[in-house]
Amino acid sequence: MDAPINVHEAIADLSDLELAVLACLVANQHCIIRAQEELLNDLQSELELIASTSFDLSCAVLACSPTTGLDEFSDAVVVDNISTVGPSGLEVC
Repeated sequence: MDAPINVHEAIADLSDLELAVLACLVANQHCIIRAQEELLNDLQSELELIASTSFDLSCAVLACSPTTGLDEFSDAVVVDNISTVGPSGLEVC
């Protein structure tokens, strides 16, 4: 049997971004994080790593533009494990 996990220590060891994701998961809410454009690629990589390694989850990346329609957004959100890029740059991976 594995040793019991000290929840307080485990939470204290989380990065700010990991803690934000955990809070969203506990609250059963989507995690929407914004950043300056020059930081987006690094942020995306970090979130994908956190999702897969810390929480054993997959993720969807939605790169929306002002022309992204509701139907295109909805379709991208419900698609599983398919990588597509629509006309507005909406991507699901």
